[in-house]
Amino acid sequence: MARWCERDPELAGAGRRRLDLLAHHYWFTDNTTKKREYLVRAGDAAAADYANAVAEHNYRRAAAFGTDSERSEVLVKLGRVQELTAQWPDAEANYQMALELTRAGHGEPGIALAALADVARKLGRYDEAAQGLQAAQAAFSAAANDDGVGRVLHLAGTLAAQQGRYDEARTSYLASMEIRRRLGDVAAEAALLSNLAVVAEYEGDYAQARMLNEQSLALRRTVGDRWSLGVSHNNLGMVALLQEDLTAARDNFSEALRLNLEVGDSWMVAIARNNLANANVRLGDLSAAKRDFARAYAGYRLLGDRWALAILYEDLAALAVATGRGLDAVRLVGTADALREELGSPRSPAQEAQLTATLAVSAVPLDEAAAARAAAGADPGQVDRLVAEICAGTIDSPQASAGM
Repeated sequence: MARWCERDPELAGAGRRRLDLLAHHYWFTDNTTKKREYLVRAGDAAAADYANAVAEHNYRRAAAFGTDSERSEVLVKLGRVQELTAQWPDAEANYQMALELTRAGHGEPGIALAALADVARKLGRYDEAAQGLQAAQAAFSAAANDDGVGRVLHLAGTLAAQQGRYDEARTSYLASMEIRRRLGDVAAEAALLSNLAVVAEYEGDYAQARMLNEQSLALRRTVGDRWSLGVSHNNLGMVALLQEDLTAARDNFSEALRLNLEVGDSWMVAIARNNLANANVRLGDLSAAKRDFARAYAGYRLLGDRWALAILYEDLAALAVATGRGLDAVRLVGTADALREELGSPRSPAQEAQLTATLAVSAVPLDEAAAARAAAGADPGQVDRLVAEICAGTIDSPQASAGM
């Protein structure tokens, strides 16, 4: 029975070179069985080593061989590499092909259904994601696949958290945790601790969030996966920032950025840059903050991640206030308001409190701020120019951009 596995660090390193040679050798033979076997094994080794282009190349070739069930499994692996490297539409297309192969009666559909649902979540299609997760859970339950059920519960928790349903998120995460611990899946257990920490952070319990993140990081160090370590450093940095431990925040975000650049995760790179910019605003390094905000914004736009963009607009408001652009800060928050309403992703209480405090020092009269915030929400299309101006520092006063 197929399992949704994390990357195996033991596949990386010297053994990868031998597998690459064998895959290359069998590619030029008529032995399709060995050809497929070594292409998949070489792809797995490359993926474990975050040699993403090599992994994608091998999986693409391997997907042409084998039974429908075997091809479906390879297409899912190919999609995971493409998700990591910000090729979300391509990943979605390969997951869809994998699903069609399983629906023809060959293989288990739950894996592809869950993967499709998570891409839909990342792209802000929450209703579609929820429906996909329900279908995936039904498929895994019918196949008595506890690993798959645990995966769906984990993804459902993340969807609920993004929609502000924190009690539901925690319940889903804990139910998944019970399964993962029973199966001895340390990597998944660490990921769930990390997600539970995010829920605690959203609820404003920073001490609990920090404790859970530290537990997650300790487990992830035993696994040794660089991507997961990057996630933990990013999340620890966020809690440190909220606790005003600014040096620790910057150090953790810098380490998260380093690790995610190594593994090639464009989305996590953008998130790390966004958070590093937040730390630098608070530390007074506005030049560095502008640079990282601009790079994060470009990354989110390229990915089409509207949820992350809404958060960036709110974060960028703090830079606008710090540079004397209070009215622009209000406009950014108005744009975020409209985007969150469209997505159905409200701010957490902690986020709302932080944003209120930011705007309170903007020196913009309340009636003027309310009008600007509503106008920005009605016409978010001009935000590109506003972000460029704030990040480049080309306009020195709020009044200079009043025509927006």
